[in-house]
Amino acid sequence: MPRPGPVRFALDIIEDILLRIGLKKKQSSPDYDMFRGEDYLGRVAIVPEKCNFPWVVGVIDPTEAFVAVRELSQRVLELERGERKVDLDKAYELFLQLMEPGIWVKDLGSGERLDLHCLNVEGNEVSWRWA
Repeated sequence: MPRPGPVRFALDIIEDILLRIGLKKKQSSPDYDMFRGEDYLGRVAIVPEKCNFPWVVGVIDPTEAFVAVRELSQRVLELERGERKVDLDKAYELFLQLMEPGIWVKDLGSGERLDLHCLNVEGNEVSWRWA
């Protein structure tokens, strides 16, 4: 069996270090169930080619509860694009409101609950960072 090249070897070492110090989560399944507090938002299928560390990107099959999250997230994005300080302050308030009950996913492979640090929603595409 051929040995991996030096770049692949270095990347494997970096990934192992990130896993050990908790900056990267080991994924046992490509799918997650997403929640806001106790409200089930839907099943997320990860889209690996869109993921860009530290961001995880997926497509959600949403429930009715997700509609409010999508609307709130869209409002946050609109305000963040504004140029006035008032807009940014309001965006931050709405972001805290969005995250307040706790956004988390359940790894369908391991059953592990993983809290999210940040959530972006554009249509049915969701992206997040781990807490």
